[in-house]
Amino acid sequence: MKYEVINTPLNKVRYTNYEDYTVLVNTEDYTFECYYKKEKFAECKLEGFYRNGEKETDFSEFPFCFVRQGYKKTNNSQMSLAFFDKEPGSISMWYETDIEPIHTVLIKPSNNGVAVELINSDGLEVKVSGVICHSPEDKDDVFAVSVTRDAFDVRSGIGPAISTIDNAIYNRKLDKAVVAGKSKKTKLSYDKATDEYRFTGWATSEEQYEIGVKENIIATQYHIKFNPVNKNATFSTPPVGWMTWYAVKFDASEETVLENARFQSEHLKDFGANTIWVDWEWYHDAIPSDRTDGVNSLMPDPKKYPNGMKYLADKIRELGFAPSIWIGYTHEPGPNKYTEKYPEMVLAEYHTWCGYYFYDYTNPHYLNEYLPEALGQVHDWGYDAVKFDVLPSSMGVNDMYHDRMYDPTQTTYEAYRNMLKKTREVLGKDMYMLSCSGATQPSVLWASDIFDAARIGDDIFTWEENIKNLGRIQEFYPLHNIQMHVDADNVVVREEFNNIEQAKSRVVSISLLGLPFTFGDDFKVLDEARVDLLKRSLPIIDMHPMDLTPANFNKEDMLINLNIVKDYEEYQVSGVFNMKETADKRVVKFDEDLHLADGKYLVYDYFRNKFLGICENEIELDFVPYEVRVLALRPFKGVPQVVSTSRHITQGAAEIKDMTFDGHTIKITSDLVANDEYTVSVYIPDGYSVADQTGFTNVTKDGNIARFTFVPSETKEYSFDISFEK
Repeated sequence: MKYEVINTPLNKVRYTNYEDYTVLVNTEDYTFECYYKKEKFAECKLEGFYRNGEKETDFSEFPFCFVRQGYKKTNNSQMSLAFFDKEPGSISMWYETDIEPIHTVLIKPSNNGVAVELINSDGLEVKVSGVICHSPEDKDDVFAVSVTRDAFDVRSGIGPAISTIDNAIYNRKLDKAVVAGKSKKTKLSYDKATDEYRFTGWATSEEQYEIGVKENIIATQYHIKFNPVNKNATFSTPPVGWMTWYAVKFDASEETVLENARFQSEHLKDFGANTIWVDWEWYHDAIPSDRTDGVNSLMPDPKKYPNGMKYLADKIRELGFAPSIWIGYTHEPGPNKYTEKYPEMVLAEYHTWCGYYFYDYTNPHYLNEYLPEALGQVHDWGYDAVKFDVLPSSMGVNDMYHDRMYDPTQTTYEAYRNMLKKTREVLGKDMYMLSCSGATQPSVLWASDIFDAARIGDDIFTWEENIKNLGRIQEFYPLHNIQMHVDADNVVVREEFNNIEQAKSRVVSISLLGLPFTFGDDFKVLDEARVDLLKRSLPIIDMHPMDLTPANFNKEDMLINLNIVKDYEEYQVSGVFNMKETADKRVVKFDEDLHLADGKYLVYDYFRNKFLGICENEIELDFVPYEVRVLALRPFKGVPQVVSTSRHITQGAAEIKDMTFDGHTIKITSDLVANDEYTVSVYIPDGYSVADQTGFTNVTKDGNIARFTFVPSETKEYSFDISFEK
């Protein structure tokens, strides 16, 4: 092909720029590099002209391409590639030709990104493909998302997960995404061999294809100071463990804490439990809290904790857990040595649920004497995490009595953040700090860059309170594992507040979103079935949101889609909820509801322990009141396939470390828990039969499903083989 490149015909790489976006176009192979603020974010290629998805004409079929570059429009710069079926007889100084091109492709950097547009298309499309660039050190911090989707479901992902509606690759370290085209009009993929995210899209004369960079997404969405989640904190993944308040309230004591800690050690530690939370009862005894017996934030209750808080922390650690403790160091339920010595440190005596004395955030005695001593004793006692409560109440008091503050020139927002910066300074950058925030936006967001996690709702004992909190989860889930851990508060499963279906819904809503899992029941009141629900929900797997805008909460028909990518397998687990007190039926569309690619899927229901068949396009589900259907959907391959495992509701993602099939034998390596019966359900197509197996102790057959069972004698890794013959 002959090229005519204006000004410098020997230069095959052409440059065009518009403000922050720059493009380098190679006019020999039609590749182009996209830069934003001088940093390359995409390597792209024009693939040719297509009609109805089929390639019609390659660029090489045109004998002449006229390249015109760099001319500026109102809001962009343009480079045009004009393709002719013969060489023009003349080209004017205004770049006009004596014959019209057959097709013209425009590459246009603008304020929004780099767009590709096709002129004179006659129903054709230009295929645009490419690679989205990221630094190798950011490998674990980039993932596919939809940036602006109007969502009705909540989506989470494990690994480099991608669904049919994703059109951006987000970097959670930088709060920045490369956005490629529009949702449902871009196909993203991940190349494991090269660790590259690739995209494919289409440009026409009616709709250009644009790729660009969007910055400060979470910071803008939530009006926060962005700071990525700290993976070096006490808990690198969301913590799991028992807490006193929901379980035993003011009956909490050294004895009840250690009794439940011992149960957790024996029954739940190997499943993923890793902490014990001592809540506010260590220096509060009632609501409203008003202490006149010398108990305060510096003097724990000697009746409930006769051996002291350090002794308790040591005992918790001996059982294999990180000790965690509640603090409310913006108020006091009664006088202490600092309130007596510095009465001006108390901003107001305001009697409410948590205490009587509220501190002045700005008072230097509070900031430089009381707070360091109170926080220092937490360190000295040996606690690894704190839950900082009474923040919304103290914000309100510092607003109400702002004129009394030591430094009223500070806004409440400034004073609040300065107090928490001091807290972080004393506790250290890696001590896990949970903000016990409640139902207000400021208390969740004002210091989300300082905390590692934030409780995002009110107390959730009852089912109605749980429903309300699910709405809060959806509101804040885009922050989870990006800015902080979104903490939904305790998971209460006891019969007092839930039937067994409601209990299932509670654990699934936390586990499928990868949220902190805090046990809110006295273990001795739970029957075996409810303890088993906790086991099936643990461990909490490291996952991320796949939408950066909150979902629209449907309190009756909630849907969670967890997209799972492992080295050995890609599949999806969907939690389809009936939150109503009546039975229901629903048709779930694979494309619209689950965002699955076209094709057939093996569908298995976890709690019903039932294979639902080979399904395509949709599935009809029935529900009893309050039921959640947890479905594993694996692409149908026409060969023997694992369709479910019993260990965890993700049906393989938690425990399977490796799995292969060589056409003859399925090999599985799994991390299992002692005495926890393990069942692997395998779909066996017609024409195949089991020839042999090793590792399992029992095999049962139910139609095309074979179930292989094993009871491990100890907690460790096990290997299994299942061989087939045709």
